Amino acid sequence: MIFIGVVPNSITMRVCLATEHVDNILHFLPCFQIGRSLPYMQFLCLVSKLTVASTVVPLGVLSLRHLQRWLNSLHLDAKWHRHRRVRVSQQCLLTLILWRRRSYMTKGIPKGSVISGSPSQWMLALRDGVQSAQDRLRHINVLELQAVHMALRQYLRGKHVLVRLDTTSTVYHITHQGGTRSA
Repeated sequence: MIFIGVVPNSITMRVCLATEHVDNILHFLPCFQIGRSLPYMQFLCLVSKLTVASTVVPLGVLSLRHLQRWLNSLHLDAKWHRHRRVRVSQQCLLTLILWRRRSYMTKGIPKGSVISGSPSQWMLALRDGVQSAQDRLRHINVLELQAVHMALRQYLRGKHVLVRLDTTSTVYHITHQGGTRSA
């Protein structure tokens, strides 16, 4: 059964991108070759296709961020620069490496149980409350993301997790797998 471009599998409890969508992306990607000049709209079309796919590709949104940041760095507007030609750079091609693999797009993501925890449980991942001099110089948002990352790596690897935080910036970056402006 195909629903909104994805295929749910109730036996493996995974959701995968439909074969037609994978084929469409793989057919579209050869246009993007180093040094080739393409209309800006073609880049936007690619981002659109990959955005749909990223919802059912493991860390798909995260792997899409590099392409989005590269496009943002061009400072072009879809309305005013839609026909402007953009040269495919080496940096652009590097952002597309994973998306050229059928296996990457067809692996799918697991659907299963959710584990939640309190903020105090997440903070257990911090180095016993000891901060290095370098940590003291970091922005609080970076430190909070680091705390969540360390907790997930140490205690909850391979599980579905519901993280509850009171910092909107941290929540946004976790939910959206990063941002398009700051690495």
